[in-house]
Amino acid sequence: MRARRGIIVVLILVMIAILSLVAASQLFIAQSDVAAASAQRQGSQARAAAMSGIHRAMSLLLEMPDDPDARHDNPDVFRHQLVCGQDDKDGWYFTVFCDDLSEGGTIRFGLEDEAGKININIAGKAVLMNLPAVTDAMADCLLDYRGAPGNHPNGAKQDYYDQLPKPYQIKNGPLATLEELLLVKGFTGTVVFGEDANRNGFLEPNENDADASFPPDDADGQLNRGLRCLATAVSYEYNLTNAGQPRVNITKGDANSLKSQLSGRNLPDGLPDFLAAARQQNLAILDPSALLGMKLDVADPKNPNNKTQISSPVTAENLPAVLDQLTTGGFPYNGQEVLFGRVNINVAPKAALMALPGVSEEIAQRIIDLRGQLQPDERTTIAWLYAQNVVSADVFKQVAPLLTARSKQFRLRSYGYSMVSGRFCYLEAIIDIAEGRPRISYLRDLTRLGMPFAPSLAAGQQ
Repeated sequence: MRARRGIIVVLILVMIAILSLVAASQLFIAQSDVAAASAQRQGSQARAAAMSGIHRAMSLLLEMPDDPDARHDNPDVFRHQLVCGQDDKDGWYFTVFCDDLSEGGTIRFGLEDEAGKININIAGKAVLMNLPAVTDAMADCLLDYRGAPGNHPNGAKQDYYDQLPKPYQIKNGPLATLEELLLVKGFTGTVVFGEDANRNGFLEPNENDADASFPPDDADGQLNRGLRCLATAVSYEYNLTNAGQPRVNITKGDANSLKSQLSGRNLPDGLPDFLAAARQQNLAILDPSALLGMKLDVADPKNPNNKTQISSPVTAENLPAVLDQLTTGGFPYNGQEVLFGRVNINVAPKAALMALPGVSEEIAQRIIDLRGQLQPDERTTIAWLYAQNVVSADVFKQVAPLLTARSKQFRLRSYGYSMVSGRFCYLEAIIDIAEGRPRISYLRDLTRLGMPFAPSLAAGQQ
C-alpha cells in the first residue's frame, strides 16, 4: 500500500512538473509575442518618425521653394524634432541630415540639391573625367552603357556584359538612380559610395583602418564620400522663366513672329533686329549666353560689298533678363520642354564646379566665396557669374549652357528614433518639386546599414 501511495505521489509530482513546464513555455511564448508585438509597434513608430522628417522637408519646400538658405542647414526645423510623446522618456524624434562638404565638415541639418551635382546622364567625357576617381576608361564605359553616340575606344559594349557570370543588358538610355552606376564596368562601391559605409557623414574607426575591416579605405584620416555627393541621375527643370512662363525659343519662327514674342519681356532694345540679322546669315546660336558680346558683319542692301559690323545689345546689365526669358530649346516632355542636368551655380560644391569646363580651382573658390554675399534677386539667374567678374565672357559662354540658378530635386536622409528604446529607422529620399507640389520620387530604407549616429548626438548631448 505504501509503495502504491509512493508511486502516486511521484506521478503527481511528475504531472505538476510537466504542467509547470507547459505553463512556463506558454508564458514564454506569450512574453515573446508581447515582445514581438512591441518591437513591431516600435519599428512602425520609428518608421513613422522618419517619414515625418521627410514630410516636414516637403512642407518646407512647399512653403519656401526658392530659399536655399532655409533648406541648406536649418537645425531649428530638422534637428531632433519631437514627433509624439512628451520628452526623452517616451518621445519619438526625427533628424533630417545630409553631408557637409565644407573643409572638415561632417553633416548639416538640411537637404542636398541634386541640381548642385553633375548629372551622369548628360555629362560628356571631359566632365566625367574631372570627377574624383573616374578614369578615361570608366568614362567611356559609362557613355557606352547609357548609349551615348560616338566612338568610345576604352568602353565596354554589350558583349562584355554578356560574358559576365550573371549577364545582363546594358541600359542604352538614362540611368534611373546613381546606384545603377554599379552595373557599369569599372564603377565599384568604393568609387560610388567612397569609405562611408553607413552614409552618415562621419569618419568612423572601421572606415579608417585600411584592410582590417569593411569597407576598404586608405586610412588617411579623411572621409572619402565617393561620387554620391557630387553626381546624380535625376536633376531636371522645366524650360520656364522664373515667373513660370514658357521662354521664347530664338531658333524658331520668322523675324516678325520672333519680334512679336519678344515684345513686353523687358529685353534690350535692338535685340529682335540683331536676331533677325543672325537668322539671315544662318548663324546657329546654341545658347542665349552666346549673344553676350556677339558681333555680326552685315552687308549694305544697296552695295553688298560694303559691310557694317553690328554688336549685340546684350550686356552685363541686361544679361539676367536675356537668360531668364530666352532659350534655344529643350527636350519635349508632356507638351512642355525640359532641361536636364544643369548644375546649380548657387549651391554646387567645389568639386562639382571644378568638373565644369573652364572652371579652375581658383574660380570655383571665388564662386563659393561670392555667392553667399549676393542678394536673393541676384541669384535668380546665372548672370552674376559674369556680372560680378568671376569669369571672363569667353569662359561664361563656354560654361553657361551647363548651368542653372535653381533646383527642383532634393535628396535627404531622415533618421527616426527613440531616446530610450534603441529602435530606429533610417530612410533616404528624393523630393521633386518640378511639378509644383512636392512629391517623393525615390525612397530607400537604409536601416540595414545600422544606426547613423547615437540619438544623443542628434539631440546635441555629445
